Amino acid sequence: MDDRSAVSQEPLSVLVVEDDPVIRSVLVEMLSSWRYHAVPAATMGEAMDLVAAHPPDIVIADVGLPDGSGLELLEWTRRRLPLTAFIVVTGRGDTDVVVRSLNLRADGFLQKPFDFDALEERIANVASKLLYDRARTRIAHELSHENRELSAQLDIAISRSNELFIASLRSLANAIDARDSYTARHSLNVSRLAVKTAYVMGLGEDDMRSIRIAGELHDIGKIGVPESILLKPAALTPDEFNVMKEHPARGAFILSPLPEMDGVVSAVRSHHERHDGRGYPDGIASADVPLFARILAVCDAWDAMTSDRPYRPAMPSQKADSIVIEEKGRQFHPDVVDAFREVRSRG
Repeated sequence: MDDRSAVSQEPLSVLVVEDDPVIRSVLVEMLSSWRYHAVPAATMGEAMDLVAAHPPDIVIADVGLPDGSGLELLEWTRRRLPLTAFIVVTGRGDTDVVVRSLNLRADGFLQKPFDFDALEERIANVASKLLYDRARTRIAHELSHENRELSAQLDIAISRSNELFIASLRSLANAIDARDSYTARHSLNVSRLAVKTAYVMGLGEDDMRSIRIAGELHDIGKIGVPESILLKPAALTPDEFNVMKEHPARGAFILSPLPEMDGVVSAVRSHHERHDGRGYPDGIASADVPLFARILAVCDAWDAMTSDRPYRPAMPSQKADSIVIEEKGRQFHPDVVDAFREVRSRG
């Protein structure tokens, strides 16, 4: 039994808004085979009429429509049906579209050309999150009766909804890493190093889970960085570096729908802060830098130094170790450096 059947026996209705008749037909046919009630629309105007007459559970809309934009439809739908899930269809490399969609609280993304092996899972994740969010809203309303069983159900619904949202973000983070062949596994490497460092520092299981997620998602804000900057085979200009410096705050904004995981959000925002206060985006120092961010800062810097980049080859790991030690008490928190050295000594 999948998540949808665990929460609801009724098939979810999906409005497919796509002007290309072949793609529209294929999407409707595939959705129907996956037991969704799929309804096609070729234009934004037609979609608006259908949304008004028969509000769908999910909207899948291409950005480019003959009479408007899928983003306009997203904004219009959000005002009228805030609980309807919305998936934006983009072309590869449409980073500006993705950022604007996130600002409008899109629930997911599909990229053209479609990877049909991943398509069903992506839609299922969005569908499951929609149903768990609805369950959370219902249970929260019923909690006015102070029912302990409902309280436990609410905790489960919140946890599952967050997991599904994180799964969608992981796919986005993997796509960001894949844009740069030089750092294709960077986020995963940082996550693993951070968990090992947290373990040496004596953090508990919940903290290690949070820092694993923060490591996997720490660079998700780079979705808004143009490839001309991200992949530039030379040092960045001051203006380009200012654009790059926006990614921690943007990443925290993307993760902001996770209020139950404040530690992850603050770690992503602050992973480029420094112990001496000369980092960004907030210029905080010492104990004001969240613990998870202090750990990520060391692991992120070490993996970046030991990875090939377009403008320089990878640094030997021993040299990177020396730089981390040299920056103890300046860029990096002393306690984290000591723990990281132990991780490195274990191999």
